[in-house]
Amino acid sequence: LVAWLASTAQILSRHAAAIVGDAHQRIYDYKISLRGLGIETRGRSRRLKINYRTSQAILRWAQQVLRNEPTDDLDGALEEIVGYRSAFDGPEPAIARFVTPAEEADHVVACVQAWLDQGISPASIGIT
Repeated sequence: LVAWLASTAQILSRHAAAIVGDAHQRIYDYKISLRGLGIETRGRSRRLKINYRTSQAILRWAQQVLRNEPTDDLDGALEEIVGYRSAFDGPEPAIARFVTPAEEADHVVACVQAWLDQGISPASIGIT
């Protein structure tokens, strides 16, 4: 990815392009600075503040968990989490702790069975 961005930086500087990134969703510790790749975004970027994928309850919970965790803005500075909101609300996240993987599996089975008993379509249930 870094090699591809570096090789296209010259093209991007001469032509209009849209680059979208969400440092809050980074799963790897490897950080990329767009400015470090020759892509200048200062004064030319916009922070999208409305979340269409996560409910307000989950967003609020995640922000509490990440309150003291620094997140970079993909341009070498720190990103503020203030101002984000969700387009919809939902139930509060349920937190459960387990001692063994078997306890966790039993809990997942019970939750899925309860959802099915409530009439929730199996196609609406995802487990990762």
